[in-house]
Amino acid sequence: MKGKSRGAKTSPLSRSKKCLEQDGYTVEITEYMKVGYDPKEHRRFAFRKDLLGFGDLLALKAGHPPLLVQCTNMNHFAERCQKVQHSLLAPLWLACGGRAEVWGWSLRHWKGKVNKWQQTVWELNGNVP
Repeated sequence: MKGKSRGAKTSPLSRSKKCLEQDGYTVEITEYMKVGYDPKEHRRFAFRKDLLGFGDLLALKAGHPPLLVQCTNMNHFAERCQKVQHSLLAPLWLACGGRAEVWGWSLRHWKGKVNKWQQTVWELNGNVP
């Protein structure tokens, strides 16, 4: 695409996975597409499914608690934080020693220089309602 940075084509999920792997984590993609068929409407349907309803990536590293990451762009960051906060399974994940974070990505323009991805991280704490 003309005028766009090469990095703009990568998804938040792939950027997050690469970042975690560079930090020494073993990472598995836990988001998948669930496909079904509606016999009344005579059509197929599909929707995305996350691990425990909020995890796109499972990251494991020796000596660290397991980490579930919800990946998004900054346009949907607040929505994804609420999704994790209100998940029915988030308290169980935390009680089992896991961590949950939302990683938001935005492309920043730096004074005429090369565009750079900026990451914003929000961590769910144990004070889940």
